[in-house]
Amino acid sequence: MKKKCTIIIVFFLATTIGLCLARMLNAFLAIKISEKKLPKLSEQEIGKRYPALAFRMVDMGGVGIDVDKANWGKDYSHNIRRFEKVFLKEEPFINPIAFDNVYQDFCHYIDRMSDLGFNAIEIPGFLEFIDFKGYEIYSQDSLYPKRHAVLRHFYKRFFDYASQKGMQCILYTDMVAINSALKLYFKKHLGGMDVEREEFWQVYQRGLEEAFDYFPQVKGIIIRIGEAGAVYNRPGYDYGSELLVRTASSVKKMLRSFLQVAESRQRYIIFRTWSVGVGEIGHMHTNPHVYEKVLGDLHSEWLIVSTKFCKGDYWSHLPLNPTLLTGKHKRIIEFQARREFEAFNVTPNYIAPLHHYALANFLKANKNIYGAWVWSQSGGPLRQGPMMTYPFHGLWLWTDANVYATARIAADPGCTLKEYTEDWVKNTFGKNSQVVQKMTQLLLMSHETLASGLTIPAFAKKYVTGMGLEVPPVIYCYWDFLESSTSIGSHIYFVAKKELPEAIREAFSPVEQTREMKKILASVEPEITQGKEWLPLLKKSLEYQESLLETLAYHKEFLLYFYRWIDEGDSESLAKWNAAQMNYTLVQKSHYQRHQHNLDFPAYNFEMSDECIKQASMSSLMIWSSRLLLLLILLFIYYKTESALLSLGMATIFIFIFLGIFSSFAAPVFTMSLGILASFYLAGLYFFFRSSSPFHKILLPVLASVALVLSILSIRGPFYLWYNFWTSDIFRIFLCIVLSIILFWHLYILFTLKNRYFSFSGILSRLCLLIGSIVCACGMVFCYIGMEKTLSVLNDELLLVPGITSRVLGITTHLNMPENMPYFILISGSVLFIVGTILILVQHKDKYHLSETPGFAKS
Repeated sequence: MKKKCTIIIVFFLATTIGLCLARMLNAFLAIKISEKKLPKLSEQEIGKRYPALAFRMVDMGGVGIDVDKANWGKDYSHNIRRFEKVFLKEEPFINPIAFDNVYQDFCHYIDRMSDLGFNAIEIPGFLEFIDFKGYEIYSQDSLYPKRHAVLRHFYKRFFDYASQKGMQCILYTDMVAINSALKLYFKKHLGGMDVEREEFWQVYQRGLEEAFDYFPQVKGIIIRIGEAGAVYNRPGYDYGSELLVRTASSVKKMLRSFLQVAESRQRYIIFRTWSVGVGEIGHMHTNPHVYEKVLGDLHSEWLIVSTKFCKGDYWSHLPLNPTLLTGKHKRIIEFQARREFEAFNVTPNYIAPLHHYALANFLKANKNIYGAWVWSQSGGPLRQGPMMTYPFHGLWLWTDANVYATARIAADPGCTLKEYTEDWVKNTFGKNSQVVQKMTQLLLMSHETLASGLTIPAFAKKYVTGMGLEVPPVIYCYWDFLESSTSIGSHIYFVAKKELPEAIREAFSPVEQTREMKKILASVEPEITQGKEWLPLLKKSLEYQESLLETLAYHKEFLLYFYRWIDEGDSESLAKWNAAQMNYTLVQKSHYQRHQHNLDFPAYNFEMSDECIKQASMSSLMIWSSRLLLLLILLFIYYKTESALLSLGMATIFIFIFLGIFSSFAAPVFTMSLGILASFYLAGLYFFFRSSSPFHKILLPVLASVALVLSILSIRGPFYLWYNFWTSDIFRIFLCIVLSIILFWHLYILFTLKNRYFSFSGILSRLCLLIGSIVCACGMVFCYIGMEKTLSVLNDELLLVPGITSRVLGITTHLNMPENMPYFILISGSVLFIVGTILILVQHKDKYHLSETPGFAKS
């Protein structure tokens, strides 16, 4: 009776814990879908004339960016590495020849931008030329002050020329900006980099005072807090940033500190709301309530708030940014001319109509719109895209159309789309009426063609939240990375499945539109009277677009039909995804062969999509392998061998084979790592408990958990499990409850081993020792290799979360994992190991017990 009560209690406890875990998991992974209010460009009319925006800023374009063919196309880093050939680590700190070349480019660029109507330029720099006088940060014999003096002279020439041309100079820096000496100072005097302390910001306040005093030409500084760290820092360069400002209070302390300087010197603090979902202030960029909470009580005529025009990053299929419709601060609207998420603008992609629509709406709603900031080069991993620097190298002409038009819009918000578009065509290709008409037509159809071709509109045009965040509409093809993780594939199909025929049709429509654009260009080629040198590149760009979009079209067809087969198991979908897979393989191979070594029109990154195709093609094999292994395990359980060693050996073999099937035999690191840990655990059970009970009974819950997962895999393979995991609340509840019951069943068996060898504390001590060893081993791996790198390798093998996450901020940042997590795991494992060891030593007072008892000794 007592045993039955115990079993009932354990079962109830396991079920309750399983339900709680499932509830937490469902809250995090639940998919929510809603409609977007997307811009309707036909409603563009402004209704009245507005004066020119007071502040019209542009970035530095391609000035100072070295076109290094040897290292281009191999780097997802966001650091542009501007002035890389100019700055030297040692004295004289500046390469004079490289500086003269860059200075000439800068003067040419300033002349061009001034002629377009810009009156301000953003120039990256801050920490590189300030000494924090009054603080003992740099020693007297340090190279830092010497370097900073040289760099101040370097920057001064830029500032002087820009000012002569009527361009206001605005510095740009990430916060927290840091170098080795500064970090050491904070550690010594503040115990670390504590952004919640006013003393911390007083140091930077002094630095800003220096910067403004050194450079009277500088009219302000832009501050970004939302992106920083390794992917944005330059390797080997002792000036970088860390992502530390994550709370409303730290933002306010920082801004109040800087505004004191700005107000006393009448310079602007331009604060970017770009916060990319990180921390408490993560939605400041798009949520008016969070914006007001963070910035609402900050008031200064010298504070300007700068925000991207769309509700998110520079993605297609987004509403306008609602935070720009309200607020009491002066506002700057950020526009990107070289669209990083749309083939880096190396193909036709005329975004000006959308920019005009956005500006018109913001001017109507918000009297505090003060200016615009156009990015002609900035944004995204520069060297992973085409080798284009505006306006110096590569095919920058399509970007120039956006720069020209957005500059015209900022200078005259009331001008018409027809006016500025036709003016650019005339300036570029001549005034032939047929050329003007046809090239204008090509431009106006370009953005919708490319945006639809690079996304799955049935998914992208809806708000989709899942995995704890809003899924970007461009996640299917992010930069040059074709996404095929099970989470994203599952979400895309789940959202688009009701519109599947239309989604498939939309996949191929941009290919046909691209071919129409090729015909348009060919029809006017003989009539073009100027800019003929561009024609070969323009034709290549359209050929490149056609090749890319055709490849993506067949991949979309494969992806959608494959997941419909996973979902429904119908033979029609099976046939169609197999056909689409073969077509994709053919066109992808053609695309890759034509463009893999072409730096101007580089092949896209199909690494993850090819891995998905490879694993999907093995689905049938994995289904039958799962069924066979499941049968073998059930037979093994049924016949229950009395040999503990044989049971251990067979269970170990089963687990390694199971891990192989679970990962479609495509994840060697995952299989070996988890297989070794599981083998160690089984060996520990064998070493400690083999003589206390029939060993196959101890292994039964372990094999049951394997059998449970195999039974799911045997339906339609590993993708079936992951599709249901990502999309089904009921499946997650079932999985959590059953696995929780199996875990408690395993513990129940171990803790009821009551014989002459073990007591409750004896079992507990051995489990602490065993589990502590495993956790400690994991912690050591994470500490040595790095948690981010470890998770990225495993994710690339298993295709779980978007592969691009590890190539931007990183998986650990997106999941908000503490930096010290590896050490926490290591310490936790060590504590368990030590506790287990101490308990065993306390229990064994008689040293002779060690030789008498299996395992360690009697308890």
